[in-house]
Formats: sequence, structure tokens, C-alpha cells
Amino acid sequence: MLPVESPLDREVLDETAEFGLDDLQETIAMYLKQADEIMGGLRTAVQAGAANNVNELAHKLAGSSAVCGVAAMVQPLRALEQHGREGRLYGSDELLAETTERLELCRRLLADYLAEKGCR
Repeated sequence: MLPVESPLDREVLDETAEFGLDDLQETIAMYLKQADEIMGGLRTAVQAGAANNVNELAHKLAGSSAVCGVAAMVQPLRALEQHGREGRLYGSDELLAETTERLELCRRLLADYLAEKGCR
């Protein structure tokens, strides 16, 4: 896994928290649910060699990750997106594994962030 300077963009998360802790919790829960669904779709698309689907799904999750402050996910997803756009999925399995690892890291860090903010 490539090193990540700051897996979470705390500035983005703090801006969301300004709307209230309920909104913060809801945003993070929705992001994680969507990420899990898209990652399942990405696994299927990579295994099937469906480059267009890889492009679309990686693009969608990269954008959501950036907007939600989950910075660690953006780089490998952009790489997967490029693989799909170029129709060459060689190396996509490794990128998918890296993205999965980063999602699990961010899941733990987001839980820590919520606890730090006083959320249950």
C-alpha cells in the first residue's frame, strides 16, 4: 500500500460537522454504505473485464471520497478510473486491493473522528 500523508481531510470533515453532529454521522454512514456498494461493483467489473463499468464506478467513488473528506481513497480510485477509461485493466486487481485496504483504514479513522467529536 502506498503511503498516505493524511488519510482524512479533516478540514472537509470539520466543515460538515459545523452543520451538526447528526449530519456528520449521517454523511459518514451514507458514504461508507455507498463505498461498500461501489467497491462490490468494482470487484465484479474488474473480474469481468468490464472497463467502462470500472471507469464509471471508480469515478463516482473518487468524487464521493473527495467531497466527504476521505482523501486516501482518491488516488487509487483515479488510477482505476484511468485504467477503465483506457480499456486496460492490467494491474487493476492490485489497485482494487489497495483501495480496499484504504477503505478499511478510513473506516477506522472515521470512527475515531466521530468518537473525538462526541458521537456515539
